[in-house]
This record gives sequence, structure tokens and C-alpha cells, in this order.
Amino acid sequence: MADTSSPPPDPLQAWRAMRDAATERWAKAMTELVGSEAFARTLGASIDAYLATAAPLQKAIGEYMEATLAQLNMPSREDVLGVARRLTNVETRLDDLDARLDELEAKLDNLDAALARLLTAQPGAAPEEQPSSPPRRSARRSAKETGE
Repeated sequence: MADTSSPPPDPLQAWRAMRDAATERWAKAMTELVGSEAFARTLGASIDAYLATAAPLQKAIGEYMEATLAQLNMPSREDVLGVARRLTNVETRLDDLDARLDELEAKLDNLDAALARLLTAQPGAAPEEQPSSPPRRSARRSAKETGE
């Protein structure tokens, strides 16, 4: 009778050990290769050669695309960027104008309040001359506060 307490031998164990050893050797060899000065020089030269060839090609493709877009009456990237810059400028100026209008409204509200105080402080002022309504709010400010 055979002993059933020990597990059967793994037929792939030798293959796994050989694979692991080969992987370690490759990793060590590649680390040494990539870390060498000769590899860095070679890689740098190949990248320079690629960039020297790719730059004129990229320029030609860009000019071709611009001409194609012009033929199709479509805006180029530069056209879209120009419009975006102008819109940003307009938005900034509108924000500045809005802030200045808010300042002017605040000053007008302060003047209204000061005038109301002066009118109520004068002895003998007629009651109908005194402002009875709260400080005015412009339609612009009301719309801005409601989010319209």
C-alpha cells in the first residue's frame, strides 16, 4: 500500500524555478544595461533624431489641417482660442463694471440714508417730506440676488 500522507510531486515546479531564475537574470541584465552611460547616450541620440524628423512632419500636418478646416468653413484651434481669450476679457470687464455699479448703488443708498437723517433732524420738517419707503433696490440688484 502506498503512503497517502505526502502530497504528489508537482510536475511544474522545475519549470517555475527555471522561469524565476531566468526572470531574475533578465532583470539584472536589463538594470545594468539601462543604467549604463552608453545606453543613455544612445537613447538620447535616438530621441533627438526622432524629434528632428517629427517636428517638420508635425508642422506640415498642422498646416494641412488648418487649410482643410478653412475649406470646410470650420474654425481652427487658434480661432477658437482667440474667441475664448476675447470672451474672457469681456467677462472680466463685465465683472468689473458690475462691481463698480454695486459700489455706486451702495454710495447712493448711503446718500439716501444721510438725506433721510437730515430731513428727520430738521425741526419743523413736514411729515410728508420725510421718506417713508425703505431704500430703493434697483432691478439689476434684485435680479442678481434672485439668480436671474
